[in-house]
Amino acid sequence: MKINNFRLIICIWLLFQLSGCITPVKPIVDGQNNSLDLDEGFLLVAIDTNFNLDKIKIKGAKHFFLSRENLHSGSNYILFKAPAGEYRFDKIFLGYAFSYDLDEEYWSFQINPGVISYVGHLAVDQSLFQFRARIELENRSTEALEFLEESFPELIKIKNIQYAGPGKDDFFEIVAQTQGE
Repeated sequence: MKINNFRLIICIWLLFQLSGCITPVKPIVDGQNNSLDLDEGFLLVAIDTNFNLDKIKIKGAKHFFLSRENLHSGSNYILFKAPAGEYRFDKIFLGYAFSYDLDEEYWSFQINPGVISYVGHLAVDQSLFQFRARIELENRSTEALEFLEESFPELIKIKNIQYAGPGKDDFFEIVAQTQGE
């Protein structure tokens, strides 16, 4: 019996140690310090869902998660600082017990240093009576730019915006060029 108790204590200790490796995201609100370290960038993601999500795990140069405080039903933009590097959406938790693993390359993105990296709108629509959900990563650059102009006008004056999701989109560069004329 003593060995089983010892194993349980070791398992609990390991869980506490591992939980420190994944940190919750602290979204930026307008008026906060917008400075970045040399190896940091901003990540902008929109979560568009028809129900409250529990958590979204992101893996990469650093592991972190979006928490239920930011994952309410409807469309929610989240802007936060993160170390530059390769990342991917790893897992979407619909509740405590049910989740979807996202293990394809399609869910990968890049955070570049010194810029705002827009990864897209993560759309999660769950069927009310089934344990299925439609999950898509959509590029809505125009809507993202409108959000930034409304919510972070000072930040976009000093930081460039880049599309960092799947595929290629030069929308932000074209807008920057036309505003510079």
